[in-house]
Amino acid sequence: MLAHLATGGGKTVIFSELPKLLAARRTLVVAHREELLKQAQSKLQDAGLAAELEQASNKASSTCPVVVASIQSLNANGRLYKFSPYEFDLIVIDECHHAAAKSYLRIVDYFSKAVVVGFTATPYRSDEADLLEVFTDGVVFSMGMEELTHQGFLAPIHKIERIVPSLDAPHVLQVYKELAPGQKTIVFCHDVDHSMQVARRFNDDGIKTAFIHGGMAKKEREETLQQYSKNGIKVLANCNVLTEGYDEPSVQCVMLARNTDSRGLYEQMIGRGTRLHAGKTHLKVIELSVAPPVTQTPRMPLEGSYELPGGFYEQPSYRPAGNFMHQAQEAVWMLVVFALLIGSFVGLGYAIRHCNQELRGTSKPAPTIMTPVVKEKKNGRNRHRAGRSKAKLRRNIKTSF
Repeated sequence: MLAHLATGGGKTVIFSELPKLLAARRTLVVAHREELLKQAQSKLQDAGLAAELEQASNKASSTCPVVVASIQSLNANGRLYKFSPYEFDLIVIDECHHAAAKSYLRIVDYFSKAVVVGFTATPYRSDEADLLEVFTDGVVFSMGMEELTHQGFLAPIHKIERIVPSLDAPHVLQVYKELAPGQKTIVFCHDVDHSMQVARRFNDDGIKTAFIHGGMAKKEREETLQQYSKNGIKVLANCNVLTEGYDEPSVQCVMLARNTDSRGLYEQMIGRGTRLHAGKTHLKVIELSVAPPVTQTPRMPLEGSYELPGGFYEQPSYRPAGNFMHQAQEAVWMLVVFALLIGSFVGLGYAIRHCNQELRGTSKPAPTIMTPVVKEKKNGRNRHRAGRSKAKLRRNIKTSF
């Protein structure tokens, strides 16, 4: 079964109560990052349960009621098979949107008799893999960010969208100084080099800033996060680290200086600042987007234009992809209508000319369905003769008028 709870909603606290509620003899908690493992162990211990780590050099004893294990360690060197398939009554998968991966499926299949419960803030994947193939009992509980905020469990979000010439560090700094000066902020950057440039530029401007990324040494990363927690650092320029399992309620502002098409990643980034904290009235989210090149600088603002530094940017009018066929159909219909109009005028001209010739007695009527053709031989040649005489036709026309 799967439980959906937005970031900051208390997933770890909730699943820490499950072993007691379900009277599980022994429980396995699985996660993919060290921060998540330590967080789970801490919450389980707060709930009065003895929890031991099964990760790298840490090995859980055979008697502890809860094992908190790294998915990487369980899949390495046959470590999974030190446990009996019937070892655990309950398996909890934290951040279970990863559970469609083969490494997780191997665990679920091995402990096939256990109850499996997954917890996530983002129950969707960019590869559209179906999580319900893993959690076959479906979604048993769901509460998103909007509902949790409405009930007062998360800080309200104040979102600001800002168009900038580029996502380079100077423009990121300019927006921060304008919209969130002095606020404790996480800046999400698109790569490691970008995070370093942002940190350098902020520090040059007197704002205490540090960068953090997955390639840093473990000790260095922990020290950086500790300084940020104690307000020794005002801004963190982050690259692909603080998207899952990072819990710092004092964050006041989140800046998105990168693009993403992933709904899950987008919600995870915003969720780093939604937790409640003393004196925190709301979370400010600043979303930066790059303006397309300025194609012209008109003397007067154009309809649908945006005023930007350096001139006006006219939003181009365009049709959605796939309208080529629509345009072709329009062209064909225009040609058909044009042809019908031309045909109508030509036909009208012929009709007027024909009537005029009949009235004058000079017409040479062509054979029609109403005037059957009779062939006769005259002067050695075949000639066509209409079924009606010209004189009779003239009388009929005059009578009709």
